Formats: sequence, structure tokens, C-alpha cells
Amino acid sequence: MIVTESLGLPHDLPQIQALSFVICDNFGKKIASAGNRYLLEYHEMTKNRLKVAEFCLKLLLDNFDNDIAFIAGLTGFLVQAKLSLDSLCQEINLHYELNIGQRPNYATDTEELTEPRNLLALSRKNAKLSQFVVQELSASNPWFATFKILHDSEGVHRQHSPRLMPSGIAAHDIEVGDVKVGEFCAKSLSRINKVTEACYGLMM
Repeated sequence: MIVTESLGLPHDLPQIQALSFVICDNFGKKIASAGNRYLLEYHEMTKNRLKVAEFCLKLLLDNFDNDIAFIAGLTGFLVQAKLSLDSLCQEINLHYELNIGQRPNYATDTEELTEPRNLLALSRKNAKLSQFVVQELSASNPWFATFKILHDSEGVHRQHSPRLMPSGIAAHDIEVGDVKVGEFCAKSLSRINKVTEACYGLMM
């Protein structure tokens, strides 16, 4: 549940934990040597999306007192962070030749990968990875469920209802679940980075 109540500007904004790409880079070397150019392109995209999400998060945190810059940072962060996960799902799809997706030239997204039939196909190739994906990227995970609500309402505005984030006022220190929006986004960036690294580790 997201509470849109103005709490005033925060005195101490969260720190952004540095991104780590150690396992990501090792996996990149592995697939580069295998010569799968399409998979390698998505692998590089996953990493770049996460870097762009980090940039947008810094914009958000640097502009808590600027409505437009704050909203631009929040929207950019949510979109790029989710796209990094979707790109990761496409990597998994390609790496294990799961043949997910009915739409040509569209990447697999988290919702598709976590469909029961696709998880079953993945579990036959890599049971530990399948279990980890369910644990971290399905609606049963409270963090991911909250992230998706915020992404869909503020990142892509899929819902028909008005945005959860009031605009035109300094109401940026709203609560997302049980934490404030800046803190939630900072924790989400770190969590997505760890999830990505863990997935690559299971794919090595």
C-alpha cells in the first residue's frame, strides 16, 4: 500500500550502494566466447539499463525540492530498473532456449518468465534458477509486488486512476510500503543488482 501523504523533505537521504558487476562480467565473457551475439546484446543491455537506473536515482535524490526533476528521476528509475529485469529475463529465455513469447522482436518480461508453464520449462534446465526467480521476481514477493505497483502507477501509468504521486507540491517523501520513496528506490536498486548477480551465478 502506498500512502500519498506529505511528510516534509527528509533530512538524511539514503546513500546509493555502488553497483557490482563481477559475476555479470564473468558471464559476459562466457557467452561472448560461445558466439551468441543476440544473447550478448541483451546481456550488455541489462547492465546498461541498471546503470541508467542508477543515474536516474541520483537525479531523484538530488532533486527532492524540485517537482519536475524529482518526477523525471523517479519515472526514469522505475522504467529503467524494470527494463533491466526484463532484459535479464530475456537473457534467461535465450540462454536456455525456452522459446518464451508469442510476439516477435519483444523481450521476455518478468511476468512472462514467472508464468507456471515457463517456470516449469526453466526448472527442467536449471531448477535452482527457477526457484530463485519465483522467490525474487513473482507477485508473492512483497518487495517485488510493491515495486510493480509503483512502477505501473508512476513509471508507465498503466492504471486508469490518477497517479499515486501528487505533482506540483513537495510531497516527495511519501511512504512506499513501510519505507519512504527515496529509501525504497535505493534499496530496490541494490536488490535488483544482487538479484541480477545471483542469477548470473546460477547460470555459470
